Amino acid sequence: MIKTTIDNLLSVKPFLQQLAGMEMRARDGFIVLRMLKALDKEYEIIETTQRKLYDNYCEKNEDGTYKINEEGNLLLKPETINEFNEEITAFLATEVKIDCEKLNVNLIEELQFSPAQLLKMETFFDI
Repeated sequence: MIKTTIDNLLSVKPFLQQLAGMEMRARDGFIVLRMLKALDKEYEIIETTQRKLYDNYCEKNEDGTYKINEEGNLLLKPETINEFNEEITAFLATEVKIDCEKLNVNLIEELQFSPAQLLKMETFFDI
């Protein structure tokens, strides 16, 4: 069982997908794929919750799509910015439990990650 936050969960998936594309022993590959499958279940719930937040706080076009700015970011309704920030911060800090075992740290010896990336992945590895 792995305990982490939603924020950490969102940022670690690309690294785990990169890891899944590497050659490794069958047992390790199974554990990586099992972890990704467990994460996918959580992502579905997270994405549903995010859509509800966006529906409540984001400006929409006439066709129901979200308005975006020049940088590609969603536009928030001006009167709800503070409320949205409070709610999204609490949401991202929510602790979740993933039903899978941790990965062996030796799996990432050949990959290059920044210290910040490794810090986010630390929860998912048996160090």
